[in-house]
Amino acid sequence: MGLRVLVADDEEDILEVIQDRLEACGFTVITATNGAEALRKITTERFDGVFLDVKMPEMTGIEVLAAHHHYHFVDFARGGHRLPCQRRERVHSQTV
Repeated sequence: MGLRVLVADDEEDILEVIQDRLEACGFTVITATNGAEALRKITTERFDGVFLDVKMPEMTGIEVLAAHHHYHFVDFARGGHRLPCQRRERVHSQTV
């Protein structure tokens, strides 16, 4: 069983794409469709990481982070960050 992550986004198509990619990398993915649901899950379940959309109904991703201080913030949208399995694929494709 892979690392357990929560993904919260109010847009179902985006949520599905992120979930599919993380599961392809071996993660166990739990989803939430708004900030309040994400906060409930964060406070009642254990996660190795959390992906939050910034603009969501009921609570924004920033408000969720402010309400629960256990997780560190990484801005994937602006930083060009890749998942570990994506880095591996890129390195492999360059060496082939």
